[in-house]
Amino acid sequence: MFILKLRMLKAKKMIINIGIIIKEIAMECGYEYVQNFNRAFKKKFGISPEQLRNG
Repeated sequence: MFILKLRMLKAKKMIINIGIIIKEIAMECGYEYVQNFNRAFKKKFGISPEQLRNG
């Protein structure tokens, strides 16, 4: 659980501060499939990575 929390916090920072695509962020955080990353991110933060980036 702690590792997942760290991955999600890293991903959130990358989405906000770095202009790379979500798929690359997912891979950087250890997810092979972007759909799994999107699902885990939304479960953790209540919004999708795209919503965070655009919002």
